Amino acid sequence: MEILALIEDHPVRLILSNPLGQYRKSEIRLVSGNPDFYQCAHYTEQQVFHVNFPVEKLHSFLMKEFSHFRQIDAWGTKYIWHFKRTKRDKLMVSKKINKEKTEVSAHNRPKEYILEEKTIVPALVDLKIMDEQGNVFPSRFAKFKQINRFLEMIEDVIEKEDQKSWNIVDFGCGKSYLTFIVYDYLTRIRGLDVTMTGLDLKADVISQCNLTASKYGYDKLQFKLGDIKNFVSDRDIDMVISLHACDVATDYALNQAIRWNAKIIMAVPCCHKELLHTGDFDGLAMIGAYGLSKERISALLTDNYRSAYLEKMGYSVDMLEMFDLSHSPKNILLRAVRTNRKQSQKSRDVIDQIESSFKVRLTLGRLLEDL
Repeated sequence: MEILALIEDHPVRLILSNPLGQYRKSEIRLVSGNPDFYQCAHYTEQQVFHVNFPVEKLHSFLMKEFSHFRQIDAWGTKYIWHFKRTKRDKLMVSKKINKEKTEVSAHNRPKEYILEEKTIVPALVDLKIMDEQGNVFPSRFAKFKQINRFLEMIEDVIEKEDQKSWNIVDFGCGKSYLTFIVYDYLTRIRGLDVTMTGLDLKADVISQCNLTASKYGYDKLQFKLGDIKNFVSDRDIDMVISLHACDVATDYALNQAIRWNAKIIMAVPCCHKELLHTGDFDGLAMIGAYGLSKERISALLTDNYRSAYLEKMGYSVDMLEMFDLSHSPKNILLRAVRTNRKQSQKSRDVIDQIESSFKVRLTLGRLLEDL
């Protein structure tokens, strides 16, 4: 009943503390929007994770969260509330008149994200991430944040290039919502001259994507059926994007991008199976003794191997976390920028140690043997 009374006081800010679980505290704020919504920030020792939810869900959300904490302090319209659960699970409640005006937080997302909320992107409307006025739906804000994160990673590198015209290939584009968004951002918002080609092996997907590109009026965005190794362009390829190409398909994309001497490579690998299934773990009990850890360490070592080969071939490489791991395990981005400086002993040591330790040469190494 006391929690219901707090809800009826329309709280603007709530702090949950004295933790029983993984978060050291959680803070909930009412955010001004259309409509208003609550945003919860979960704090660990080193990170913060955000969750948005509708105003009408506050009661159920708070009841669930309070099971992980012993204390709530809240600022409502009339009262400042204090809840504390004793070690014997007795709930102590106190309140006092709130003499200060409690302000609703301004909706500051346009300041935080590269793609402003009021910027209408047709693909985001079709995906039900925003409405036709450009307002992001609170329930889809996590996806909106992921998209912005990817655009920021592209923006970080293209802004350093003195180049207005770009030729981009997206291998394994699938249904291509990110392809459309990247094209829209670079052309309409950044004002760049972009020619972009999406490649996939599914004919129905390619057909639908071409119809969608025509509907959006994206005259320099096209989709073609085929593999990246057979793709031919009449001009240099500036950027290669490969998102969630399964297992060694990522290696084929990286190999082709290197051979094209692409300036920028953006790859998010997934389904790492090669080292896991072909590597010799017999002498590495600390890795191979347990299935789940073996699988995860194999994936990380595979990406280390790929990064080392990219460096060996003259790229500066960043291995970046795209977003909160709770949204997807496929969250590591390999971002490579061409420098034309052949990397030194470090990259060779990584390659040699992985190959000698596991008695295997992985696909990317075999593909690049002649270079």
